[in-house]
Amino acid sequence: MRYELKKSAASRNFSGVKKPSITGTTRLETQPTAINLRAGLAAQLADPLWLLSRQWQFNEFQGEDAGTPLRLQFAVQGVKVDAFRAGTDSATPWQPITDHDVPIETRVEAEPVWSTHARLRGEAGLHALRMATPAVRVALLAAFPLALNAPSDPDADRAGLLWSTLLGARTIDARALADALRPLVDGAGKLANLPASLALGGADADDAKPMLATWLAWLDTLLYEGDPAQTSWQRNRLEYAFALKAGDTRLEAGEYTDGHVDWEDFRATAVAPAGETVRINIDGDADGMLLFKVIDNGETRADLPGVFDPEHDSANHEPNINELGIIIGRKLLELINGQVTLENLAPRGLQATIQIPARPSKG
Repeated sequence: MRYELKKSAASRNFSGVKKPSITGTTRLETQPTAINLRAGLAAQLADPLWLLSRQWQFNEFQGEDAGTPLRLQFAVQGVKVDAFRAGTDSATPWQPITDHDVPIETRVEAEPVWSTHARLRGEAGLHALRMATPAVRVALLAAFPLALNAPSDPDADRAGLLWSTLLGARTIDARALADALRPLVDGAGKLANLPASLALGGADADDAKPMLATWLAWLDTLLYEGDPAQTSWQRNRLEYAFALKAGDTRLEAGEYTDGHVDWEDFRATAVAPAGETVRINIDGDADGMLLFKVIDNGETRADLPGVFDPEHDSANHEPNINELGIIIGRKLLELINGQVTLENLAPRGLQATIQIPARPSKG
């Protein structure tokens, strides 16, 4: 509020005259409601045409320094993701991906469950017993009983003791039953025979085959363990690492946490054609420099004299070469008194020689 003071000459008293006013500032700040900012950083836009229409509606295109609508024509070529590789080791074999395969997130986060989750094996076994006839139920309990060990300290785990006591003799081991059934499934998803340990015959065997085939199909959709020998989990970083292959392009995700896989998780690199190799030699010289020689037997480049020039025209060679990365890399090496050179090899191949000081320079 603002006050205007008027002085009375007769009384020499001050009287306050109050005039209304509003004075203040407003500051807009982002206050995200979620810890994960990936959705905002991705800047996903569902309807860009709507934004352009609003700009046209408010005459923003008529300004001197405004956008101009253009007509663009472009062609898009898609390549299907056809292989998956767990972890960061390039020697790990690629696993093929089919059209009706599990989602990528499921493959990445898969881990052994049946071997460590006895309760899940027991609950899945109870589902099989509910589907079975009385005769089949008795045969299943006799052939595939679930062995549950009581807690080592019953007083510390009363719930575990109660659970093992109740289910120990009343359910079957779903994992053991599934392992015995899978080799007997034919191409149509039906059971050709029953396991030898399952003592059933006649009408009981005829009832058990379709029931167990249905139960096994349900069990395969319950969870996905993947290949236990190939895991994407990185224990030292507490995150996942994996790679996808689409044609001649490799998509590497080295720092994936969980949730939803999107384009910003990947770094694209070219897959070397069959027969091409890359060799790295590390050596030193008398001047105290470390020498790194990266040699490949791929195609040579005719534009090497100008490859480090920022205005170099790269239209005449392979577009998968990151020209900006080459220029920035050379600048970074020069900051530590290093250098890099490129040279073609005969009859084919390319060699990059990187020199850096073995000890950092003083000053």
